[in-house]
Amino acid sequence: MKIYNIKGNTYYFETKFAYMPFYKINENEIIMLDSGSYDMDEKVIKELISQYKFIVKAVICTHAHIDHVGNNSWLKEKYNTEIIMPEYESMTCNSMHNIRAYRLPSITKRMEKRLETNISMTDRKISDKDKFVEVCERKFEIVQLYGHTHYHIGIITPDDVFYIGDSLMGRDELNDTKIVYIDDIAIDLETKEKLRRIKCDKYILAHKGIYDDINQIIDDNIDYLENHMKLIIEIIKKPMTMSEILQKIFKKLDISNNVSTYILAEKMIKPYIYYLIDNGVVKIEVIDNSLKYNFNKHNAI
Repeated sequence: MKIYNIKGNTYYFETKFAYMPFYKINENEIIMLDSGSYDMDEKVIKELISQYKFIVKAVICTHAHIDHVGNNSWLKEKYNTEIIMPEYESMTCNSMHNIRAYRLPSITKRMEKRLETNISMTDRKISDKDKFVEVCERKFEIVQLYGHTHYHIGIITPDDVFYIGDSLMGRDELNDTKIVYIDDIAIDLETKEKLRRIKCDKYILAHKGIYDDINQIIDDNIDYLENHMKLIIEIIKKPMTMSEILQKIFKKLDISNNVSTYILAEKMIKPYIYYLIDNGVVKIEVIDNSLKYNFNKHNAI
């Protein structure tokens, strides 16, 4: 398995769905930026560690989604890896109860089984006021990149390489992904504009891309969001329930309609609809004892 140098001591390796950055302290000790998904990345990580005889001293996590914290627990158990995470995000990982409370209140018992790898304890918490975190005498800059999740962060390594996490998606991922998950569209759009003002030598995206300049990929990500919101506006031309809207979106985007997919996709699509409601484009009302959504002609985009 191959590792790739970005700049200085900052490297990455590739899995099926992600670029996973890490910082080399020396030939054997590394600091990972996110730990990936257990069911998709665990084998690749173990092969990499074995091949290069790495010891993972710490993981700095951008946020608490399963594909970014899924290997925290076994890394902690095997290497006594220090787990570092934004304070609010860390709450999600404490227990299945918190996963339900903060992320997925509607998950089934079968879905819980997969999410068990999300559970891990955080050794050090990054507050929303922290500008830096020091790990193994190396200083990493912390950038608040809220939107994808409420306390998502970016990390700038000592080599001036900016790991943006999930705040932007690479071009191939934008083309292939049915819908991108974002907790708060309005804040996410502000974050994307904020990224334009942060100048670094290199930028790396979790899913996937390495750039010298990110202005075009920011534009591509904003276009993606706007196109999805236009799709929703086209669908909501009469009072509709959420289930009716989802049914039409699933058909338009060719999303498979099973229980797990429906539950996850509903959570992913709702923030787009709520953004349109907050901006007066869609109105919400109770009709015949049902909560319905309707295009607001007086505030059309």
